[in-house]
Amino acid sequence: MLFQKKDSALRIEAILNGPVFRNLIYLAIPSVMMSFIQILMPISDALFVNNISGTHVASAISYSQPALNAIIALSQGLGVAALAMIGQLQGKKDFQKTKQLMLQFLVTAIVLSLIAVPIVVLIAFPISQNVTREISDNVFQYISLYSLVFPFVFMDSMYVAIKNALGKPEDAFIRSLIMLLLKIIFNFIFIYTLRLNILGSVLASLCAEFVLAFWIIYDLFIKKSDFSLSLQHFKIDFSIYRKILKIATPAVLNSMMMSIGFFLINLEAQKYGAIAINGLGIASNITNIAFILPTTIGSIVTTMISMNVGANNISRCKTILKSGMFLTTIISVISVTFVVMAAPFLTALFTKNHDVLKIANDALNIYIYSVFAFGVVMVVQGVFIALGKTKLPLYSGIARIWLFRYIFILCFDRILGLYAIFWGNLFSNYLTAIILLLCIPKIRWRSNI
Repeated sequence: MLFQKKDSALRIEAILNGPVFRNLIYLAIPSVMMSFIQILMPISDALFVNNISGTHVASAISYSQPALNAIIALSQGLGVAALAMIGQLQGKKDFQKTKQLMLQFLVTAIVLSLIAVPIVVLIAFPISQNVTREISDNVFQYISLYSLVFPFVFMDSMYVAIKNALGKPEDAFIRSLIMLLLKIIFNFIFIYTLRLNILGSVLASLCAEFVLAFWIIYDLFIKKSDFSLSLQHFKIDFSIYRKILKIATPAVLNSMMMSIGFFLINLEAQKYGAIAINGLGIASNITNIAFILPTTIGSIVTTMISMNVGANNISRCKTILKSGMFLTTIISVISVTFVVMAAPFLTALFTKNHDVLKIANDALNIYIYSVFAFGVVMVVQGVFIALGKTKLPLYSGIARIWLFRYIFILCFDRILGLYAIFWGNLFSNYLTAIILLLCIPKIRWRSNI
């Protein structure tokens, strides 16, 4: 199997010349497993918070998350650039430059995270002042305290991006598995045992990320491998940073604008009260089971195409696109079927409040079906990211959330009420998928890096 080939050169050779669909599956297995673990983390957090801390605390955390994600978008944008740039160097088999680039990305992520900390504390004030009183104080506490977690979140995001770019998603999976176990342990200590509510939720994340930081440092800097890093020879390379800026800026803006869009949608939802926000939060945690898997396939497509573009295997890139579309469709069918069948049981795990359950179940039964379109969006965007053409994902991401979804919600709010949010999700994903499918014949299969 592909992951029995520990030598990096052999692994790259398999991705460049081995059977496309088989390699896509081999890369998908640990990536999907990692994604499943990533899904379980917020679900486990939400189970503790909803059942122990109550509706108001859970609502505050759900409401705050898009605002925090708008800053975390910096690390996600860097991760997109890392996937494309490191992948193409891998395709050229330039391992020395690959290590230099990995180091540049890591240092950049850490510096940006330190800059982000005071910014997050400052934005906690206006955000908490523009929400219903019943959750205002909790929103302020959660956002301001969570700023302490940011340096570790940024390092974590970059580690996952680097491992995916190297074609080693199994390393990221092991890290995610350890993270899940740590989060459960610390949630049990700080929320269930000590009943610290908002503070407990933040402390659980902070402690888990702190422990994992040692894992990341060991794996990248101490453990002997083909890509062991050292800070001794680090120096700022402005030519690399110009390329990073060119590729990462649209990706950062894409993630940031989408997060802000989700925040505005939450702002529309909060006028229906804490129960509505809580129901939406529960539905979101459960539907992530289906939504995160197509995202994983999109990242794998980016990894494989970036390597093959670096090796100038253009015809193979087209095959990877078709295989990615096929695989994400299969995964979407399986995940949607599971969520639809298990939805009543899953939502009941979070709360016994009938009003919250009704909203959560209604939301699930409407926008879960947009997963099929979302899978298409992620795969096509993955192709453009691999080519270093991150502007189209930026435009499509902004259009999907701000133009198609948010405007749909504003237009149909009086007719559909809270349900305009659910239908807006469905409408925006399918319209974006159709537009991106029309863009495929116009792809120029050459690197933009």
